[in-house]
Amino acid sequence: MIIDFHMHAFPDPLAPRALHKLTNNSGMFPSTDGTLSGTLAKMNEWGIDMGVILNIATRPGQEHTINQWAAQVNSHPRFVGFGSVHPDSPDALEELDRIKGLGLKGVKLHPDFQEFYIDDPKMDGIYQKISDLGLIVSFHAGFDHCSVLNRHADPLRFSRIMKRFPKMKIVAAHLGSFLCFDDTERLLVGEDIYIDISMTAREMDFKQFERIVQNHRPDRLLFGSDCPWHPASWEKAWLEQCDIPQTTRELIFSGNALKLLGMEPTPKV
Repeated sequence: MIIDFHMHAFPDPLAPRALHKLTNNSGMFPSTDGTLSGTLAKMNEWGIDMGVILNIATRPGQEHTINQWAAQVNSHPRFVGFGSVHPDSPDALEELDRIKGLGLKGVKLHPDFQEFYIDDPKMDGIYQKISDLGLIVSFHAGFDHCSVLNRHADPLRFSRIMKRFPKMKIVAAHLGSFLCFDDTERLLVGEDIYIDISMTAREMDFKQFERIVQNHRPDRLLFGSDCPWHPASWEKAWLEQCDIPQTTRELIFSGNALKLLGMEPTPKV
């Protein structure tokens, strides 16, 4: 079984506009049409059983609509929908309660899109609420095209919030910090933090990728692609090439995700 813990999709009417804007901003070209049905078709092609759809509130006031759609995504047997809150929303804490009530497993925060540093004390109330509710928080980590001069979420900042909120279930995307992989090795490898492998295939030295996967805790690694910006087949091929025990590979492909999400394996439909 393979679970992609880092995917993006949009409601059908919004998908073309969203992909057009994101493509123009990043220079990357999508591998799906951005819809759930289009994503599912590609998952079947790539051999992906389930996908975690990460939604982002890019401005205050978007949360309610986004989280309602995430709940609809969550009702599909092949998808898990994550909600989101914007740090500057006046009702962010109440919305986290609603996310929990909707049955969502976690939230996505994108510090570059949402313009905050992850170790800013203004986030403490949100982090405490996430911890208290037992939600997972998936962070964009490292470089992003929309904020080329700042690293709003890098390994040093992750190490700080890990100490302040040791019970918070943190997923640092892109192998802990996109294009800051030396810092990942220095500060995060071996620590009690989940890292997904999204957006790494063909973006970094394979030997460093393999070394990080070999040396990080086997129970804290998650398969991911950042679809539609990377086809999941790329990260899948890299992980299959890694010199690691098959038991570790199976944990990365699905075992760790299932445990983190509190789920049992389900057959394709």
